[in-house]
Amino acid sequence: MWRIAGGIASASVLAVAGLTVLPQGSTPAAAATPNLPPTFAAAQSEWPVTAGAAVGTPVATLAATDPEAAPLTYSINAGNTSGTFAIDPATGQVRVAGPLTAGTSTLLGLTASDGTNTAQAQVVVSAVAAGAAGVTRQLWTGVSGSSVSYLTSLPSYPATPNQTSTLANFEAPTNAADKYSQRVIGYLVPPTTGAYTLSITSDDGGELWINPDGAYPAGAKKVASSSYSSGYVNAAPVTLQAGRAYLVYALHKESTGGDRLGVAWTGPGIATRTVIPGQYLLPWTSVALPVTAPTLTAVAQAKRVELSWTAAQTPGGAVSYRVFRDGTEVASTTGLTFSDRGRTPDTNYTYRVEASIASGSPPASSATVTTRTTNSAPVFLGAGGHYAVANDAPAGTAIGDVAATDPDVDDALSYRPVAGDGFAVDAATGKLTTSAAMSPTGGTLRTITVEVTDGTATTVQKQFTVLVTDPVRLAHAGMLRQFWSGIGGYAVSALTADTRYPAKPDSTSVVPSAATPTNTADNFGDRLTGYLRPSVTGSYTFYLAANEAGELRLGPTSDPTSLSGAPIASLTSSATVNEWTKYPTQKSVAVTLVAGQVYSLEALHKEAVGSDHVQIGWQGPGMSAPAVITGANLLTPDALDSIVPAAPTTLAPSLVDARGVTVSWTAGTDANGISGYRVYRDGALIGSVGSAARSYTDAGVTGRHDYAVVAVD
Repeated sequence: MWRIAGGIASASVLAVAGLTVLPQGSTPAAAATPNLPPTFAAAQSEWPVTAGAAVGTPVATLAATDPEAAPLTYSINAGNTSGTFAIDPATGQVRVAGPLTAGTSTLLGLTASDGTNTAQAQVVVSAVAAGAAGVTRQLWTGVSGSSVSYLTSLPSYPATPNQTSTLANFEAPTNAADKYSQRVIGYLVPPTTGAYTLSITSDDGGELWINPDGAYPAGAKKVASSSYSSGYVNAAPVTLQAGRAYLVYALHKESTGGDRLGVAWTGPGIATRTVIPGQYLLPWTSVALPVTAPTLTAVAQAKRVELSWTAAQTPGGAVSYRVFRDGTEVASTTGLTFSDRGRTPDTNYTYRVEASIASGSPPASSATVTTRTTNSAPVFLGAGGHYAVANDAPAGTAIGDVAATDPDVDDALSYRPVAGDGFAVDAATGKLTTSAAMSPTGGTLRTITVEVTDGTATTVQKQFTVLVTDPVRLAHAGMLRQFWSGIGGYAVSALTADTRYPAKPDSTSVVPSAATPTNTADNFGDRLTGYLRPSVTGSYTFYLAANEAGELRLGPTSDPTSLSGAPIASLTSSATVNEWTKYPTQKSVAVTLVAGQVYSLEALHKEAVGSDHVQIGWQGPGMSAPAVITGANLLTPDALDSIVPAAPTTLAPSLVDARGVTVSWTAGTDANGISGYRVYRDGALIGSVGSAARSYTDAGVTGRHDYAVVAVD
């Protein structure tokens, strides 16, 4: 935009939502376009080559792509220690450059560069004996049943078949015997890149499996199933790359009568379904595959390091892992995790994990990972820290927990009170009790400050509030029910939009648990309010069941204003009595609650016509299923209301003129929250305002008057 100032034209730049508007005639600076790296189609692939192949024989082509179509340069960056292979820098074609020994494999690292960024990939080259072709047949005899599960559940499957042989193509002998099972397994090496459709036929049950990403068993997926009456069953088309090795196998279970097993294909240049010939197959044992290196992750605490790693791919057989710390082996496992305990805080440790199988391929080691053990401070559970105890309680009365947690699971926590009289805290458990008899008169708010330490110099303190109140009030179990009649509609918003809500319900009552009576009326809304006081510290999940609609809120403190915000559970269509899981929204996320602490609880409910009810349920420590919250853990709103709110302060006229008088004040305080203020002129009530108000205008008044403001909880 433009403006004229003092006869001189000046310009200002306006930026809106990332768009900069420049003065007329300006030339914007060209934005720098970031260079994007090239990518390989596969991070790893497996390629067979005949042992004794002549120098220059092509093995594999792993062409990468570049988003900017920049020319790429290829190189071998790892694994070619003997110079057995070479790569065309322009095309990425890997070629034989030296002698190959049958039964060996080489893991090559490849790089593609656009001159700025690079991409990495791995190629496994397996030297296969000259003349190797066909597929391996493994046979288990004397097996009953007709489904493949009878084979896969055998203790001897897959390690110890009764017989092993090689088939010339992917078709087993027909009508060979009864009560047997077989696995026909090998590597498919397609002649042309393209989409292939594999199919299986069997009598009795059969399954076809293939790894569409390579030669390792871990990636195999079942793609088709067949039976004695199904004929050939097609798998979904799969794109295969010419010259790559793909693990493929068929499982077969024969009961009695005729038997057959065959795997066929169609694809580029193969228009008619044909049993896969041996020239495109390699026996399972002919291709040597290395163990791939696991990827290691370490997460340190103060006195332990949690290690986890990805599963290594192997050509077959059980894999074991050796864990090394600072070069020394500290564990051996067949799992994918290890907890290294007893470490020293504030210390660096270096780890690696080595994967191996019983025979064949050499082990593969992960990259090393260095981490540092660091102590974390404990954290008190619960946001509020509000408790209640009867004013006639003797010394030693249990009040609740002042529980804390520590991210360092090996740390033992210790508690002690550092301020406040009349209470004690168990050093080991954090149990809060009275240390002396409470005063039998009135209600008071008392505080205690507790310190927790994890055994190091790290300590954390928190102040807790204890309401010492009339035992009769603490016996007010249940929830307050407020009822508004004559409200149409199905949604909770119809209740909250009613002018009578929340101050003027048509009736109020106390329900003994977190549930209303059923089938009481039509076209109404109601609200349940009160306090929740759990008996056990732990993780709780809340549920809401209602007809028709409802919302559930849980406040982190005893202050009802903490109920603001989104509901933790809700439903907009009816769920019957005790029907807790009809809708996903009926269930809250897990919430940690502390024994003895007081939490605000509210449910809003809207009924149209027909059946009606609302229930609040929970599930937590010692509860096997959701259940309605009983009065044993509920207090009505008046149970904690034995303390008069602190009066608002600094009352003063902020405006006095012909229009009237405006008085203002600072907020009053109350353990249970302020619900509003009443304004008096010369001793007479002239108005009420909400809890957020800090002023009131007395319009049209003249003369001298005295004003007072009273806080209401």
